[in-house]
Amino acid sequence: MFSIILVYIVIIIIQVIYTINMPLYSSSADKLLDEKIKFNIENHDKLDKIFSEKVLSIANEINNSDLNLQATIDKYYKDKSIFYVDNQEYYISIVKKIQHPATEIKSINFMHLLSPNSRENNMIDEDVIFDTKEDLLNTHHTISQMLNNNIFNLSSLGQVSYSKYYYIDKFSGLSIQKLAFFARIHNKYNEEGVVVIGYDIENYSTNTKFKYSEYIYKTELVFVSVITLTIALLMSKFGKSNFKAILLLVVTNIYILYFINTTENKATNSYENVKSDQINNSLLGLTFLTGVNIYIIQEMYKKNRKLFIETSFVFAISIILLLIACYKSTNKNTLNELIGARITNQLAFNLCVILNVIIIINFIIHSFTSIKK
Repeated sequence: MFSIILVYIVIIIIQVIYTINMPLYSSSADKLLDEKIKFNIENHDKLDKIFSEKVLSIANEINNSDLNLQATIDKYYKDKSIFYVDNQEYYISIVKKIQHPATEIKSINFMHLLSPNSRENNMIDEDVIFDTKEDLLNTHHTISQMLNNNIFNLSSLGQVSYSKYYYIDKFSGLSIQKLAFFARIHNKYNEEGVVVIGYDIENYSTNTKFKYSEYIYKTELVFVSVITLTIALLMSKFGKSNFKAILLLVVTNIYILYFINTTENKATNSYENVKSDQINNSLLGLTFLTGVNIYIIQEMYKKNRKLFIETSFVFAISIILLLIACYKSTNKNTLNELIGARITNQLAFNLCVILNVIIIINFIIHSFTSIKK
C-alpha cells in the first residue's frame, strides 16, 4: 500500500507542475493567423494606405464603367480577388445591393459578386453568413446578419470609410476582429453596392481560449482524484498483487491530467446549455451499462469472491461518480459558472465510463480464466 501512496504523490506532483507550465494549445491555423495579425499591426500604416487607395480605385473604375456591375467585375477583376502585400495574402470583396420595386417593402439584402471563395459568388449575403456561422458554432464572436447592410450605410461615393467588426477569417476559418476599408458603388445602371478590403487585427479564437483546469470545481476535482487512490488501495488489499492497482491509478490519473489540460474556446450561454444537455442524454446510456454490470458482479459473486469484492468497490465508486454527474445546481448567474458546472460533470461522467470499462475488462479476464480451468 505504501508503494501505491508514493506513486499517487508523484502523480499529483507531475499533474500540478505540468498543468501550471503547459501553455494553451494552439493549432497550426492559430499560429499562422497570430503571425499574420502581428504583421498587420506592425504595418498598419502601410496597409491602411494601400487598402484605401485600392478600394477607391476599384469603386471609381466600376462607377465610371460603361458596363454593368457584373460585366465590369468579369472583365477586370474575375479571378483577381486575392492580392499580396509583402507575401501576405489579402482579398477583395464586392457585394451588390439587391434592388426591390418601390411598391414592395422588403429588408435590404446583398449578393456577393466577388469573393476569395468562388462558391460564394452570386450567392445571397444571408446564405453566405448562415453557412459561415454554421462552420463555427462554438464562439462568442461571429458574423452579424446585418454586416453588409451596416457597411453599405456607412459607405460614401468617392470616399473611403472604415469600420471594425467580428468576422470569420476566410483562410483559417477562425473567429477574428477585422478592420475593413470600403467605398460605395453606384454606377450609371443605378446598381449599388460596396467594395471591401480589410485585414485581421485580433484573433478571438486565441483570446477566448481556456484550459479546463481554470474553471473546473476544485473541491470535486480533489474528490475525484482521491477516489482513484481509494480504488487502487482497495484493489491492492483484495487483489493478488499491486500491479493492477498501480496500473488503474496511473491510467485514471493520466486521463485526469489530459482532461484538465484540455483546451476549449468560450461558447455562448445557449451553446453551453446544449453541451450540458448532451451529457444529460448520455447519462441514460450509462444507466443501461450499470444494469449490465450488476449482472457481471452477480456472476463474479458465484465463482470468484476476491474479484467480486474488488469489482464491487469499483462499481460502487462509479455509481458515486454517476451521481456527481447527475447533480444539478440552477443558481448559475454567469457563463463562467455554467462552464465550471459542465466541465465538472463531464469529468465525473467520463471517469464513470472508464470505471465501467474496467469492470467489463475484469469480467473478460475472469471469463477466460474460468475457461482455462
